[in-house]
Amino acid sequence: LEPGKEFIGADFVGFKSKPGEFGPYRALILYFWWFVGTTLENSLGSRKFFLYYLIGTLCDIICGFVFGDLPIIRLLNAYGIYQYPTNYYLHYAMFFGFALLYGEQQMLLFFFIPVKAKWIALLDLGFYVYNIISCFTNPLGTNWCEFALILISLLPIVLFFPYDLKRMARSVRSTVSRWLIRIRNR
Repeated sequence: LEPGKEFIGADFVGFKSKPGEFGPYRALILYFWWFVGTTLENSLGSRKFFLYYLIGTLCDIICGFVFGDLPIIRLLNAYGIYQYPTNYYLHYAMFFGFALLYGEQQMLLFFFIPVKAKWIALLDLGFYVYNIISCFTNPLGTNWCEFALILISLLPIVLFFPYDLKRMARSVRSTVSRWLIRIRNR
């Protein structure tokens, strides 16, 4: 989303795609997101997956209207750090949904290192936490737009995977308690 142009007294929001090279790396990324999306669509059903993505996209558009023309966004853009509301976090949250359903699915990192989806999602969660911290520690000011995009991207996960989140929380709690018991018994 690219906010900014005045259109009869209201902000005009348009969709912007990044042109560039369509090399093998981008083809692999598109294949990966196609794989994750079709797997989620097969497990949720077409209508539920459509609602999942529609809710996330509409929330991103609303975020673009609300936060798109804040002074921090204009200041970042003036310094060459172009910050537009985007569905970047929505795609990574879609991977969270995939990992909740298929956490034991092995993927080949660099085509030969097998890694389970739950560990990649944990790394992704680390990037989310880092981005949340960087929203508030930005020397130019708090980036509320990116913070809202991060929280909004997790909304479809909470709406469509509540039981899987509870199951994952119980699993994490039991794993941590086992680790604590092992540490105490040493």
